[in-house]
Amino acid sequence: MKKNLLLLGLLCLAQCTPARFLEEEVRLEPSFSLQNFESILVVAQTQQAPLKVGFETALVNALRQRGQEAQAQSAIPSRSSAPAAGTGEEHSALHGANLANFAAVLVAELRADREEKPLVLGDSNSYYFPTGLESYWQYAQPGNWQLNQPEPGRSYSLQVAFYSLRPGPENGQMLWTGKYRLRDPRNLEGLLRLYAEEIVQTLSASGDNS
Repeated sequence: MKKNLLLLGLLCLAQCTPARFLEEEVRLEPSFSLQNFESILVVAQTQQAPLKVGFETALVNALRQRGQEAQAQSAIPSRSSAPAAGTGEEHSALHGANLANFAAVLVAELRADREEKPLVLGDSNSYYFPTGLESYWQYAQPGNWQLNQPEPGRSYSLQVAFYSLRPGPENGQMLWTGKYRLRDPRNLEGLLRLYAEEIVQTLSASGDNS
């Protein structure tokens, strides 16, 4: 009996652990459920290849542990030339990725604000994530995630967004976004797996609450 209670307690601890890093989230589609997307492209917008590969791999592993098919953008061979305009693949972050193979894209960026700011959605001209994927790729630039000397007075966070690629009205539309605080951005590389697991846990919980 005691053994069973201990196992139940450990199971609850693993599945019900409160968020460590999540500051806030916005779910734009009330019926959004991660389980409805059979294949997910994962993109970390960073100039540092080791961090990109490490974070994308950690996210892919966390998604696959929950039964989701996923692929890291860094695992897709780069093309020798840019794709033709109008194919939906002309933006640099997606070179080499055939979007027809995916039902959604999960994007992560590092934010550095002068002060604490709430999660705000914007358009193609804003500093924040546009709600449309096409607008996002037109302006997105891989940032510097290698912060050996964080600038004083700045608040650092990871902002993550989930865009649908499924045919229909929601194609290219943001369904969810979350902001995860970075207490010490110099230690980001050592925390990639923990951030990835919490991001996927948040996404999965979105479906549970619909």
